[in-house]
Amino acid sequence: MDKDNSSDEIISDEQAAKDRAYERGYNCDMPHIPFSLQWTIPEDQLIPLKDSIIGRLFSTSISNTPSFEYYLGIFPNGDVDKHRGRAWIFLSLKLGNEKKVETEFTITVKSANFSKKYSYIYEESIGYGHNIAKTNELFDPNKNFFVNGKFTVKISGTFKFGDDISEAMEQQKWEGAVLGDKLWKDDTKDFTIVVDGKETKAHKLVLYSQSDVFSAMLKSCLFCNA
Repeated sequence: MDKDNSSDEIISDEQAAKDRAYERGYNCDMPHIPFSLQWTIPEDQLIPLKDSIIGRLFSTSISNTPSFEYYLGIFPNGDVDKHRGRAWIFLSLKLGNEKKVETEFTITVKSANFSKKYSYIYEESIGYGHNIAKTNELFDPNKNFFVNGKFTVKISGTFKFGDDISEAMEQQKWEGAVLGDKLWKDDTKDFTIVVDGKETKAHKLVLYSQSDVFSAMLKSCLFCNA
């Protein structure tokens, strides 16, 4: 489906989420990037979509790395026939160079006391989500989905990049390159990756320059040096 940007207010708490993860001593078997964003939509943008079979709005895209993006979508009357009569929220990913991204995230509409956790494995650029209410409930003043004429949804969770470790490690070898072989064989590796309890030594500089995912994580200090 095509992405139509709406004139909305979107707040990304990307750095705050990363800082909290760092403070907790974030430890993981796969490269994780925590994320959090808040999207506010004026009621007058959603009301015309109440009975539409193609009505939808999309938030502004957020990028963790140069080739990876994510954004939210809302379909007040469902995205397909079997979803009609219910309002759906989707987390959509543009994978770019990534082959697989595992997600765990929570969708929250605080004013309506709605909060649910979901998980999904993205292996293509697509949207995944769930309904948050019946369409008539979404626009029912007694349900409190709108406050002062605005609908606000927040989503937070983690992205897990499963394939990037092996690819980044292979890129270090630079087959046929003398410098690459020397770097791979020497004992000056300054970074440790732990996957399923197994440690692999690597050069931080090489990971930084050859992997978008590792570059983003190293910049935000999500991983600690060995």
